[in-house]
Amino acid sequence: MFKKLLGTFVVAISLMFSTALFADSSMCKHGLKHMLESLQLSDEQKAKIKPIIEQMKSTMKATGSQMDALKSKIHEQIHAASMDKDTVNSLIDQKTALIGSMMKTKVATVHQVLSVLTEEQKTKLHNMMKDAEEKMAQKYKSCHDND
Repeated sequence: MFKKLLGTFVVAISLMFSTALFADSSMCKHGLKHMLESLQLSDEQKAKIKPIIEQMKSTMKATGSQMDALKSKIHEQIHAASMDKDTVNSLIDQKTALIGSMMKTKVATVHQVLSVLTEEQKTKLHNMMKDAEEKMAQKYKSCHDND
């Protein structure tokens, strides 16, 4: 049980760091889309990258719907008069698998995007991604230092 919880925690932390690259909301200005806009892509590069990003968004939206359903089921177990450990373990295993699937999608997307970029653009994107990860790590650390 401890190994499953630890594994889930590690996956969640990894996903948290990777979300900085793919966030598309107005609250996070360092998503992949924003990073790519700052690279001054050619029209040809934009045309090649657009379907890659659209495919990722589609996949992530479907996975997000599944995550929402699992979240509801987990909350039902939290608030149930008696928690069914086997059900909780199954739900956590399913959520862990979905998180892994999301991470694989994100890695594949970045790999495909990098294949379209020039060496200079790759270096610039790598530096932006590194900065975003460091900022997320600092936010996490400042939030959890007192735990």
